[in-house]
Amino acid sequence: MKRIVLSSLLAVMVWSSASFALPSGTIKFMNYTSPHGLGGGEFTLKNVGSSALGAVGVGETWRTFCIEYPEHVSIGATYNAYVNTGAVRGGNAGQTAPAYDPLDARTAYLYTKFWHGTLSNYNHDTYSATNLQVAIWKLENELDDGAGTTFTKINYNNYDQAKAWVAEATQAVNSGNWSGLGNVRAVNLFDRYGRHKQDQLILVPAPGSFLLATLGISAVGYLRRRRAAVEEVIA
Repeated sequence: MKRIVLSSLLAVMVWSSASFALPSGTIKFMNYTSPHGLGGGEFTLKNVGSSALGAVGVGETWRTFCIEYPEHVSIGATYNAYVNTGAVRGGNAGQTAPAYDPLDARTAYLYTKFWHGTLSNYNHDTYSATNLQVAIWKLENELDDGAGTTFTKINYNNYDQAKAWVAEATQAVNSGNWSGLGNVRAVNLFDRYGRHKQDQLILVPAPGSFLLATLGISAVGYLRRRRAAVEEVIA
């Protein structure tokens, strides 16, 4: 009978890894963290859900940046949040394939450095915030498609620090010093009507613990009740 419980757990884990996003909680846009740039981050977000959201516990806040360009959020609003490995719809870059737009490894590199306070020349001022947001939008193909088609009036060539960070991240990936997403994930946001909102960045725990976290309180609770019922039958 214990095998049934284990099989149930494995089935949920396989389902969680096969689906791109699982409901992870709710977040509230607290404010623009001063500084911010071009309508993007730094943002301050707060986890107001019932369980950990990535590496952020209930009641805790974190600082983040936009992944997409054309979608919007409202300061003070609360949204349903889903931890994912990419954006949904993808903003400018994903309009022709709206289901899923994977994060760029270079974005993960920059945000990891930002999260840990080790990003070169980042001073938490308006200049830094603006340039990092532009760098992220550039890497996620939100400013242009890389083939000459531009999506915004933002002139990437005017942002020297953004270009320097893109070059640094590109070198890190090309040299093999960085690969994949590490612990960086997208937080897909939806309002109460299910409408897409601006996706954000977050860090998650180490992969093993993150997988267990994505099971959610309800799934774990169900499995515990199932096991208790099985043990009672055995007894």
